[in-house]
Amino acid sequence: MKKSLLTFITLITIVNNLYAQKTYTNSGPITIIDGDNYIQTGLVGSSYHTFIGLTGDGQTLLTTNFNSDLLFLNTTTDLFYDSLPLTTYDMAAASNDTMFIVGANQMYILRMSTKEVDSIAYVGNQSRIEKRPNTKEIWFSASNHIHVFNYNAAVTKNSFDISNLQYDNGDLKFSADGNYCYKINQQSMSVLKIDANTKIVVDSIKMSVNLFGIEVNLTNNNIYFSSSSEKKIYIANATTMTIIDSIVSNLAVFGLYNHPTREELWAVNHFNDKVTVYDRNTWMAIDTIITAGSPHMISFTNSGVNSIDERINFISNLYPNPVKDYLNLKGENDLGNNREFKIYNIQGEQIFDGLLEKNIDCRKLISGIYFLQIDSDTRLHKFIKE
Repeated sequence: MKKSLLTFITLITIVNNLYAQKTYTNSGPITIIDGDNYIQTGLVGSSYHTFIGLTGDGQTLLTTNFNSDLLFLNTTTDLFYDSLPLTTYDMAAASNDTMFIVGANQMYILRMSTKEVDSIAYVGNQSRIEKRPNTKEIWFSASNHIHVFNYNAAVTKNSFDISNLQYDNGDLKFSADGNYCYKINQQSMSVLKIDANTKIVVDSIKMSVNLFGIEVNLTNNNIYFSSSSEKKIYIANATTMTIIDSIVSNLAVFGLYNHPTREELWAVNHFNDKVTVYDRNTWMAIDTIITAGSPHMISFTNSGVNSIDERINFISNLYPNPVKDYLNLKGENDLGNNREFKIYNIQGEQIFDGLLEKNIDCRKLISGIYFLQIDSDTRLHKFIKE
């Protein structure tokens, strides 16, 4: 019975951590975030990564560096496993095996299974690329028009103008049903509402401030768009295209991203090396996450956060957690004594080490989040000091 209970506790711990929301931001290096607890859990790479994007199955994060290489990162192990010499500015998954990639004024198709790359069209003045939901269309913003690539059979390309001003680029996002596209026009300082079926601009919001990121949430019929210079996120009614409110930040706001499963809006604070998470119902800030240098993109995946007790077979429980005085460890086997341990803070700095006995004295630790490592085991076990 004791062994069964211990196994049950272990399985519960594995499940809880295996499905923690893992999130990435591009930066120097890439930042890994535990999206459930809003904390940075690791860094990947040694240089600045300019763009990131997930494959359709979420198993690989594609990223680029200043050497114009396209790198392949396994989202389970967080290890790079392949690369291609391909200049990349943005990307979108068409399926589990197919990625549309724009770079060096070309649109490419990448087959993940073979790593084959085909150039399918010339596109100048590249900006952002998005897949239209519930269709086989990839939309690409370039200069003052949008290219639409249909990949239902052979790939075809159609284009339509969205501005009289050249280089009127900017972010674009779709409603969840794919019927409308909302786009930032940075040159004309406006937000467009485009009927995605007819490819016609049906409404717009004219602003007098510089605009950057945009996101759509038709659950509450809102669109959100940011102004980095004003340090604001504007909230508009998606039907009437009128501003109804705004969120004032003390940080410059750039890219905006909906959380895939929660009523949250994640805002990138590029100049401040942070990401701020907002409640989409109350529009209040939930938390701020510290990242590595100068992020501007976010990718969410359903993979677990490896650094927090994944695939446990050595330590099954830390208690009490949060801890005030002494931290006890429980394992599937006898942990024994004289095992070395190390404790790291949230910044990844080793702050304490010693030999494992019946428990670990935590009385001298200040309040906060810590990670415990036993011997040479690469796994880190999270605990909280009251």
